[in-house]
Amino acid sequence: MSPDQESAELKLLTELVQPPSRPLRSSDESNWENLKAAIDFPFPDEFREYGKLYGTGEIDSNGYGLRVANPLDPAYPDWLTKNASMMSTIDDQPELRPTRFYPEEAT
Repeated sequence: MSPDQESAELKLLTELVQPPSRPLRSSDESNWENLKAAIDFPFPDEFREYGKLYGTGEIDSNGYGLRVANPLDPAYPDWLTKNASMMSTIDDQPELRPTRFYPEEAT
């Protein structure tokens, strides 16, 4: 995906779901560098942009919530490390997993 496509997709998201006027835990960009150092993974820049726009929280619609982790939250690297094994689908039988977790390749 090109940077222009990524920007277009994030722009579309902001048109569908307006970012909060004061996103929580999104102003300290040093947390982005801390995350990259702690996890040693090339997170896409668009994920950082999402964190800056939306912060920490969830999108709620009629009681159904969608929580997307905020990479700028100082607690995110710790949360990710603790939950990574639970979220991993590598070596699971394909019929037991309806989705894959980024960056796992499709089989």
